[in-house]
Amino acid sequence: MPEVRRTNALMNTDYPDQSDRSIHIGGNVVGGVVVSGNNNILNVQHPLSSSESPRKKRKLLILAVNPKYSERLRLDEEVREIKEGLRRSRNNDFEIVDIGAVRFRDLRRALIDVKPQIVHFSGHGEGKAGLYFEDSEGSPELVSGEVLSNLIETCARTSPIECVVLNGCYSKIQAEAIIKHVPYAVGMSQSVVDRAAIEFSVGFYDALWSGENIEAAFAIGKAGMQQYNRNQGNTLVLLRRDSHNSSKRTEGWSANAAIAERHFTKQIKLSDIADTVSVMPETVGCLAD
Repeated sequence: MPEVRRTNALMNTDYPDQSDRSIHIGGNVVGGVVVSGNNNILNVQHPLSSSESPRKKRKLLILAVNPKYSERLRLDEEVREIKEGLRRSRNNDFEIVDIGAVRFRDLRRALIDVKPQIVHFSGHGEGKAGLYFEDSEGSPELVSGEVLSNLIETCARTSPIECVVLNGCYSKIQAEAIIKHVPYAVGMSQSVVDRAAIEFSVGFYDALWSGENIEAAFAIGKAGMQQYNRNQGNTLVLLRRDSHNSSKRTEGWSANAAIAERHFTKQIKLSDIADTVSVMPETVGCLAD
């Protein structure tokens, strides 16, 4: 049965080989040019002047979380495919920073240090109770939408965040809390199959690397999710903050509940983790007896 859902920049650029007849003429002064020729092909580049600086890269921060006692997700594959899409696109405007086994402390530090324009969470969700991060022992620790929203709000004041993607089950509630502070947020209204979640991510970021905007990238990612399972309902949700600080919703495709979902699924008795995670009866949700 398929699993259920709830770093580093790759900027390799390959340059074509130059023949022996290629020439390079350059200068280090303002206004200097670099000329390269190969047979009848001539390229002219103007280096940056002393007053110009390299274009600042936009950063994608990926948070991959799969705590102990939760069903294993293919998070490594998801991160690898996102990175591979950036490498293939040869887009030098983006940088990827990915962090695994994320604790709340790691999230806070990453937002402060990396100052990302896009934040991507992959892991398990538990609806109103929050998203699962790890505690100091690697066990599941819920972080509520309110706490996430407050943290995003504070960090976005000094370094604007364009979009937050919560690629985990029942994460729409957290997205609705966060949308007050960012232009776009993506969440899931129901459970989502791990493979479907990966297909969305790959399509979404492939589109971004090619220059599409957030809304177009969302539609392309949704198509990938639909291709995996045409019977998925209204799980994928795009929230957009307008000028009146309200949000509009675009719904996509849900995961089939009969297939494994990307929410937290307990694999041991609750009594075995009573000392490390508190579970209230009304928030058990995806925890199995």
